[in-house]
Amino acid sequence: MASESFTKNVSQQGSSEVKLGQSPVNEEANEDKSDNSDHESKHDFFYDAAYVPKGKLKNIPETVTNSFGFLWMLALIDLLESFPNTLSFDFDEIVNMMIAEAWTLMNRDKSVREKETELSECIEYLIEESKGEDGPLSWESTKEYIYSVISQIPMVDTFETTVELLQAKAPYDILKAWFGASDDHEIVERSSSFQKACLYSIVEDKTNPRIELNKGWRSYLHNDSEELWGFFAHNYLEYLEEC
Repeated sequence: MASESFTKNVSQQGSSEVKLGQSPVNEEANEDKSDNSDHESKHDFFYDAAYVPKGKLKNIPETVTNSFGFLWMLALIDLLESFPNTLSFDFDEIVNMMIAEAWTLMNRDKSVREKETELSECIEYLIEESKGEDGPLSWESTKEYIYSVISQIPMVDTFETTVELLQAKAPYDILKAWFGASDDHEIVERSSSFQKACLYSIVEDKTNPRIELNKGWRSYLHNDSEELWGFFAHNYLEYLEEC
């Protein structure tokens, strides 16, 4: 599991040891967003409109059945960026990062909150639950700090319901880009041997459901992480606009 070592790299609010040199407050949210000269997107992040992901990755926007598939990919990209030598990520790790991804995107674009009502309510719940901590969460917290804090909050009530919702279809929808409209059981079976060079396998362990990344994709996901993140973030927001 990667989350324990990740959490150790992110300190409580006010410390100077936050991962990647960032403070627990999202400084990007306070920057002037009028200068998008380096962006092809109207949204405040890097997006190269000419970039086409490799292989079946480019087909993922057509296989997801809801917005959560995009968040699953954003979370996987960021986790792999933090842990380039890790091939196994459990569902809880990915879902916690999915919430952190949605959280920061909602803070950039408030209209997303109106579209993702379940996630927005979960975030408000987590902000409230963190108030007893030395460094409570806020809408302006950084993605890394959000992840570190919510990884320590018990998955109960609204949090638990949202976690179940986020992981219900997303891991399977992504692999439909390789396997077509297969049912979930078939996807698990075919992914176990990385058929069609799929992105990952799904391990449906009752105590630790997880994915095992295909080694053949690791370097590409790491090397193209910025472009891929922009691609899936852009498609996530475009998907919501069309809902």
